[in-house]
Amino acid sequence: MEGIAVITPLLAKEVSSMRFTLAPECKQIPKLTMTLTEAIHQFHGARSCDGALPLGAYFDKLDPRIWEQIENIWYRPRDEFAYSQRTFDPEVINIMRLGMEYGSNSITPSGQHLTWIQMDGELERLLPN
Repeated sequence: MEGIAVITPLLAKEVSSMRFTLAPECKQIPKLTMTLTEAIHQFHGARSCDGALPLGAYFDKLDPRIWEQIENIWYRPRDEFAYSQRTFDPEVINIMRLGMEYGSNSITPSGQHLTWIQMDGELERLLPN
């Protein structure tokens, strides 16, 4: 069985539950941060108790003028109305959602290369799903 990978049910569960985040150099691309926050919102949803998003699992630092830290990895927008008025290319959001779930590197329609890296295990355990 040389060269054949065997995935046991336990290993398959581990692989499918891993989460990925953008590589640091990708987080420097203008407007990509805003798009990633929307992808996180669509992927994880907002907490029902306060509308917070698990952004801290994906970002080391968020602008406190825009985001209010509620607790640990949980943030919510300071201006809910402005946040709700943002628009994004659904294709880019889908590319990012797939990257977060599977770690697949990709290229956006505008030609930006997105590199995904495995998320730190401690942060990953704090995610809702």
